[in-house]
Amino acid sequence: MNPPITFSYDPKTRIRTAVFQDGVTDDDLVSAFTKLFQSPDIDPFADDLTDLRLVKKIAITSDGLQRLLSLFSGIEKPAELKKLAIVGETDMTFGVSRIYQIMGENIVPKRIQVFRTIDEAMQWLLDKESKY
Repeated sequence: MNPPITFSYDPKTRIRTAVFQDGVTDDDLVSAFTKLFQSPDIDPFADDLTDLRLVKKIAITSDGLQRLLSLFSGIEKPAELKKLAIVGETDMTFGVSRIYQIMGENIVPKRIQVFRTIDEAMQWLLDKESKY
């Protein structure tokens, strides 16, 4: 059985991708990102893409989102903010993503945008002139 969250990294674009699939819980979310942040190979200046297109059931609560955001406490904001694009095609995944975006505005050291399609998200991530 595949883990509910997997990560990959493209060194050419410096985009790290998190793919969520099947059912995802608070513990899955916090555990996966804790392991990622502890990895010695992590690029702290990478842009991020969170792909929720394969999620069938989401059991992430506001408490789980708050626990995830607490992982960012103590991380200094780099001089140039990086980007986090979240793709939520369904109303459910889009809504949870928007809640995360709002909750993380002053905590996460990244500019966060939520999209309905992967193409829109990638266009925004690859546009190095984009301020939003």
